[in-house]
Amino acid sequence: MNGMDKNSDNSDKTIFKVKFLGEYHDFVIDWSDESHEYKQVQLFKQLESITGIANKHICQVDLEADNQDGFLTENPEYYYSSVLQNDFTKDRIYNQYIHDDEILVLSYHPVYASSRVNNYLYTFYVLRNENMILEGVCTPSARYCPHIQSRTVFNKRKYVFSDEFQSKIIDCIVSSISSSVERFLMEFNVQQYSRLTCTETPEYRLDPSRPRVRLYLRTRG
Repeated sequence: MNGMDKNSDNSDKTIFKVKFLGEYHDFVIDWSDESHEYKQVQLFKQLESITGIANKHICQVDLEADNQDGFLTENPEYYYSSVLQNDFTKDRIYNQYIHDDEILVLSYHPVYASSRVNNYLYTFYVLRNENMILEGVCTPSARYCPHIQSRTVFNKRKYVFSDEFQSKIIDCIVSSISSSVERFLMEFNVQQYSRLTCTETPEYRLDPSRPRVRLYLRTRG
């Protein structure tokens, strides 16, 4: 049930829940709110609140729903110097990707890019309808792994986006012209957290013997 009696199509607000690390959080999108140029700012601010990862490190949210192509919405704070498509609107989102009283499951995906001048480390989120995910088991069709999307793993990945770690790695990158971002991630023992792969994913199952990316520096002897 989508709560259509409670919140009609004429309502200025869409109220739903986001499930993250086993906990449920109330979210509200106020379509009449004109305080920001882009409506998705409301979504990103609420995601920042429940994850503790600063918005400046979040590039986008992918919305996934049954029988719909995925919808990518970019974070204005991350792309602060760019003009974005202003398509996060009620007509485009409501009752297609977000319904009243719906439960969406949040997953996080850290990325690093050695080619970037700044923002070497960033992450994107995926919000999926809860019905698309099998409880407690890997769901290859939704590319969701409960083992990777766990509190233990998240806390380790979250450290990568802390001011403390960001300061350390940026100082190293700026002072070095020869070492790669990958090397610094290995030196700080966090490279593996951006390379976690579920063995149930289609790519892994098709070729489980494919070469693996180096995650650690060789032990010096």
